[in-house]
Amino acid sequence: MFDLLYNQIDPENKKCYSAYTSTEQHPERSQVVRLSFETFHNKEDFETRCLNIAFSDYAKQMTSGQLFNGVSLIVANDFGVNGPTIDKQIVFLINFLTKQHNLKVYPSSGVPQNIIGKLKEVQWPPDVDMCEPDYMGLLHTLLATKKSIGKNLLSVYFDYDYDDSFNQFFKYYHINVVDDPKDAVLVTDKYINFERATEIVALKPNIVISFNDACIWETNINDAPMALLRVNNIHLIPSGITKLGNSLIADNFVNNLRTIEQTFKLIETTGERVEKIWKIALEKRVNFNDIISEITKAQIATNRFKLETRDVGVNTYKA
Repeated sequence: MFDLLYNQIDPENKKCYSAYTSTEQHPERSQVVRLSFETFHNKEDFETRCLNIAFSDYAKQMTSGQLFNGVSLIVANDFGVNGPTIDKQIVFLINFLTKQHNLKVYPSSGVPQNIIGKLKEVQWPPDVDMCEPDYMGLLHTLLATKKSIGKNLLSVYFDYDYDDSFNQFFKYYHINVVDDPKDAVLVTDKYINFERATEIVALKPNIVISFNDACIWETNINDAPMALLRVNNIHLIPSGITKLGNSLIADNFVNNLRTIEQTFKLIETTGERVEKIWKIALEKRVNFNDIISEITKAQIATNRFKLETRDVGVNTYKA
């Protein structure tokens, strides 16, 4: 499903990165390169994390109906027991890569602002906050989940410090941010390996929403985390759904497809997509993430779950 464009694995010098693209690209559009950070523990684990990020980026294309010509660039910024990479070294490496491979990158919302400000080749509209589009996708995911499971007041637990400017929206839309994830929706920005999946099961949420750049890709390389969530009846909404916003903004900025306002309208359609997938998940008793995975792999395997093509203004999308 993915081609490895270039990589380097040199943990001794804290220089590890990989760049992947899907085998199905749309060369009529200019390339958009998404920059993500990940932790490096060992070569095999880092490869799995990189492939999960590539899969998440491809899921955005397959579930939204948007024809990205995308590259996933993943750089290790943390080396576990050997500590994090200093910002200066990270910035130097990324600037070297963008020059060496003639790239312009757009950041995941998880990339710190102090790093972004020092990068030489960033493709992003100057009047759009770099966190807002992904957070708008998350908000519409929460609203659609609230509607789909029939809750007047949705209890949500964040396991990280989210952008508290969204509290005004949570209050308006009757989303209650709680201190205990039990029987609530857990929003996590942590990478879900087997250890993290075990921790999640112990917390006893009803639903997990991933806001990490990687999502679980059900293959023989890492099915164990999803298998654990599945057997404990915990639905997972992956980042291929929640973190579409920044990708749409960057793609529009590079390819001049529509106005910024129209692009934000497309981000709002995340809610329709989530409602449609929840309907399938609840009727068929299939985990939400399994549906996303099957749709994403439709080019190489049978897909039982179909999304319709719809339009909003001049834009088309899937839901």
